Amino acid sequence: MLTLSKVHQEIARYKYADQRFPRTDKATYWKYYFRLEAYFQELIDDIYGQAASVEFPITTKPIEEYLSGYALHYHPFDNRDFGKPELEGFWDSSPDNPFDLHILYNTNRSSVKRQRFTKIHETIHVLQFLDPEFRQFIDAFLTYETLPFDMVTRLVEGATDMATAMYLVPTSELVAQYQQCNDMNTLSDHFQVSYQSIVYRLKNTGILVPQ
Repeated sequence: MLTLSKVHQEIARYKYADQRFPRTDKATYWKYYFRLEAYFQELIDDIYGQAASVEFPITTKPIEEYLSGYALHYHPFDNRDFGKPELEGFWDSSPDNPFDLHILYNTNRSSVKRQRFTKIHETIHVLQFLDPEFRQFIDAFLTYETLPFDMVTRLVEGATDMATAMYLVPTSELVAQYQQCNDMNTLSDHFQVSYQSIVYRLKNTGILVPQ
C-alpha cells in the first residue's frame, strides 16, 4: 500500500504520453478491453443491487456502502502543487490503518462534473485493488501477454474511465430517460455528467449507433 503513490505517478506519466502501438498490440488491447467491460458491468450491477437507494445525480454513496468496513475520505488538491499539471487524482490508504482510504481529486480549472468523475474513477481503482479476481486478471495478463507496460496502463485507465461512465450513467436509467427525452443536454443535466459522457454511454449501450 505504501508504494501506491509511486505507481500512480507512473500511470500518470504513461497515460498522457503520445504513444503509437503495432496493430497486433491494438487487437490484444481491445480483446481485453471488452473482457474488462463485461467484468465492470457485472461489478456495477452488483453495487447497485446492494445499494439501499439510488438517487440522481449519483454520488459515491453506493460504492461506499459496497465497501462496508472501509472508510473513504475525499480531499481536493491543486495539481500544480505536485508539479504534475496532468494529474487528475489518486488514492492511498492511511499508513497506520489500511481500512482508512483517501481519495484525492484535482480542482484546478476542473468543473464540478469533472471532479465528480475523478472521485468515482479513483474509487473504482480502490475496488480493483481490493478485488482478487481483478488482480489475478492483471497478473495473468502481464504474465502471458507481450503488450508494453505503457499500453497495459492505458488499458486499465481506459477501462476505469468506461466503468466510471457506467456507474454515473446506469443503463436502465439511461434508457428510461432517453425514452422520455432524447435531448443530450437534458440527459447531461439529469446525470450531471458531460455531454461527451452521455454520447459515449448511448453508443456503448447500443441506443445510438456509432458513426
